[in-house]
Amino acid sequence: MTTVIDLLAALGASWARIGAALLLSMAAAILIGTSAAVNRRLEAVIIPALDVLQSVPILGFFPLAIALLVTVSPVIGPELAALFLIFTCTFWNFAFSVYEAVRNVPVEIREALRLWGVPLLDRFRHVYLPVAIPRLASNLQPSTANAWFFLTASEVMSIGEKEYRVFGVGSLTADLIGKGDWSLTLLVLAMTLTSIGIVQYAVYVPLADWASRFVTEPGAATRPRIFVGLTAIGRGFRTFGQGIATISRVRQLRVPLQVHFVPQLERYRTAFLSLTALLVIGTAFSTLLIRYSGDLIGQALLLARRFSTADWYLIGTSLGLSTVRVAAVLLISLLWSVPLAYLLSVDQSKRRRALPVLQVLVSVPAPLLYPVIAPAFASLGAFGTEIGAVVMMLMGSQYYVFYGTLQGFMGVDPSYRELVRLSGLGLWKSMRLVYLPLAMPSIVTGLITAAGGAWNATVVAERLKLGDAVYETELPGLGKAISEAASAGDVHGLLMLVIVMTGFIVLLNRTLWAQAYSRSIEAVSG
Repeated sequence: MTTVIDLLAALGASWARIGAALLLSMAAAILIGTSAAVNRRLEAVIIPALDVLQSVPILGFFPLAIALLVTVSPVIGPELAALFLIFTCTFWNFAFSVYEAVRNVPVEIREALRLWGVPLLDRFRHVYLPVAIPRLASNLQPSTANAWFFLTASEVMSIGEKEYRVFGVGSLTADLIGKGDWSLTLLVLAMTLTSIGIVQYAVYVPLADWASRFVTEPGAATRPRIFVGLTAIGRGFRTFGQGIATISRVRQLRVPLQVHFVPQLERYRTAFLSLTALLVIGTAFSTLLIRYSGDLIGQALLLARRFSTADWYLIGTSLGLSTVRVAAVLLISLLWSVPLAYLLSVDQSKRRRALPVLQVLVSVPAPLLYPVIAPAFASLGAFGTEIGAVVMMLMGSQYYVFYGTLQGFMGVDPSYRELVRLSGLGLWKSMRLVYLPLAMPSIVTGLITAAGGAWNATVVAERLKLGDAVYETELPGLGKAISEAASAGDVHGLLMLVIVMTGFIVLLNRTLWAQAYSRSIEAVSG
């Protein structure tokens, strides 16, 4: 019989797992993001590689996690695999934000450091790390939200008949739903939401305040400012160390946003295309090598045969329907994000009250909540299941649009704000003529990130399996097909569908989104 002690233990285990993944992600992001920002050769390799890998849905990492970690060490392997899968949900946020922060250090300062012969380690400690700290702090919350969204998939790993579980909220909820114990399921959900709120206010808010000491607000100074001191974060928090220096030209608005650095990709067209092919082929072959080391060539031929015999009409239909769902998510996100972001950007008191609440709502684990509301959607038939899928995808991506829009509106120059006030422009005209054009690059960045989140969410939104219960759309979808392939143990089909989804996302990034971002920049600068 499951007791409250069991629920608290599961909650603690999941938070410990997420905390470890976040620390590992930040450490890796600091190393990789800084390396890409300060070394052009590494940048040409790392940025395209990150862009491709972040497009791979979590189920695409299942064969690698199970083959490499679980089978190698049956005792701690499942824990390592779960940690790795959570890492794949949290790392990209941090890596791109560190990269952008370090890249924004003024060229003349970097050149001065080089001419003065400042050792690389000192540059890292006194310049690059302090610049990156605010971005890491502001991205903690959305990265945590991603971890909670895919927690069940990380704690219950299954390929065909093989299933590996680790103790935590995700696996416990799956068991409770399978037993039909809805009272305990609701209690787990309530405890999870309470813990998220506690962590938000007790950890993330103080951490953001501490990190803000490394930020120089625009116009606050004309030269770099230096902060020195030890800062304690909350009760029982250990000292984070000595903070030194940040650059006045580096802006940080303290609204979490995953940076999807499309413009940099334009500079590396050949490298990007080569790495895309290399990563896709390399991932597939390395997985097959680990799983079927005795017959690599044979397995590669089976994968190629799977491509040649696949039902491409069904795959194309699934891809098209998933694209429609993603587009619907982006449209709905824009419809509520633009007015709310505008309201909060012009009213600081409302912003201070609303943002902490929104940041708690961001972390609501939709896959744990969905079974509670799924019967209402199922009662509406095929249309209802479609609404349910879109709702779950919204919960995994819409806040990126909001934060991107808010960042754009908050970045509007005060002189333009004053001009709007003096000219007496109405809400619609001020939005159309001033705020939206100036904020468009940030809005497009938010849309790009939200689109990536929505695509990754399709693997649980179009088909969610919790224990013996399965919630899925009646119409096909690429995420649904990937989930079905994983459940059936069809490794080759899974790899094929992941390659299709990843390739399509990368194609959109290189065409539609790159053009949208470039034109938004031209509109602002022109």
